[in-house]
Amino acid sequence: MIMGCRYKAVIFDLHDTLIHCQAQAPIEDVPSDQMVMVPCKNTVRMLRYLKKQGVMIGLLTRCARSFTEYCLRICHLDKLIDTEVCAFDYPEVETKPNPIAVRRILERLEEQFRETIPLDRCLFVGDTYVDYLCSLSAGMDFLGFAYNDRQRTSLMQMGVHTDSIIADYQELIDRFEAQKSLPK
Repeated sequence: MIMGCRYKAVIFDLHDTLIHCQAQAPIEDVPSDQMVMVPCKNTVRMLRYLKKQGVMIGLLTRCARSFTEYCLRICHLDKLIDTEVCAFDYPEVETKPNPIAVRRILERLEEQFRETIPLDRCLFVGDTYVDYLCSLSAGMDFLGFAYNDRQRTSLMQMGVHTDSIIADYQELIDRFEAQKSLPK
C-alpha cells in the first residue's frame, strides 16, 4: 500500500540517473574494476524512502546485466531495487525507447508483488532523450534527473519542463511528501 502517494512504481535508468561511472576513457573501453562508481546525490536515502512508502522500484537500463549487477553491488543499491530489465534480457528491438521495455519491467513487478500497476500510477526517472521517449511512448509520467547544468539544458531542449527536472533525490522525496498532503 502506498501511503498518500500517487505512484505505485518508480522505474529508474541506471547510468547517470542512479549511479555516476567515472573513467578516464569511454566507459565501454574501461574494465569495470578500473571505474569509479558512486551513487548520485541522495540515491540511497531516496530508495529507502520509496521502499518505506511501499513504492515498487524497477530499473530499466541498456547496460548489460553483468555490468548492471556489478554497479548496483558496488554502490550498495542491489538490495534496494526490486527488479531490473537490462540489455540483452529481451530482443534488442524491445529495449528502450520501445514501450515494450516498460511493459516488461512492469510485468516483473506485477508478478513479484502480485499487484496490477496502471501506467498512470508509474513514474519513469531518467537523464536522456531515450528515457524521455520511452516514458512518453509508454504513456507514463517522466521526471528528468540532471546531474549538471549541461544535462538540465539538454533535458529542457528535449521538451522536458523545468518543473519536471531534479538534480538531487531529496527533491523527489520532497515531491512525494507534498503529495501526501494533497486532498484525495
